[in-house]
This record gives sequence, structure tokens and C-alpha cells, in this order.
Amino acid sequence: MSYYYKHKYGLSTHAMQRIKQRLSIKENDEFLIRDIIANMIDNSNYSFQTSKTLYIKSPKNDIYFIIDILSNTIITATKISAQKQLDLINADK
Repeated sequence: MSYYYKHKYGLSTHAMQRIKQRLSIKENDEFLIRDIIANMIDNSNYSFQTSKTLYIKSPKNDIYFIIDILSNTIITATKISAQKQLDLINADK
């Protein structure tokens, strides 16, 4: 009997490249990178949401994983300043 693990979030090709670049991940195996990302998301203690996207902060630095809510896919990983966070939240209202 086999067990197939399905990650909670999909991952775009762009997101994979940005995450490897911005988090300095040298690993080339996509499955291991997905596990690293899943652990970072699970261990995050801060997130915020707009109507179309979910922003989850990496526990190790100021990088946010930006997730499309409809497709449940990580779009990219980027830094977001406090002012930009307020702008995103207020623009959505």
C-alpha cells in the first residue's frame, strides 16, 4: 500500500524560481523544496488576506508567500513593507 502526499498549495513555475532565489535555497529537487515551503507556511505566525489573495509571512525573514485563493496556488514570494500591507488591505475594502 502506498501513501501519496499532496501539498496544500500548488506552486507556479515563477513562484518556484522566486522562492529559490529569495530564500537562497540551493536544493534542486522540487519535492524537497515544496516540503521546505510547506513547513515555512505551517510555522508562520502572521498572515493577512484580501479578496483574491492570501499573504503568509515566512518565519525566517520578511518574505511573504502570495497565494491565489481561487486556485490555491502560490504565485510568488516577495518582501512587503508595512505600508504596502496597509495599502493592500485598505484597497480591498
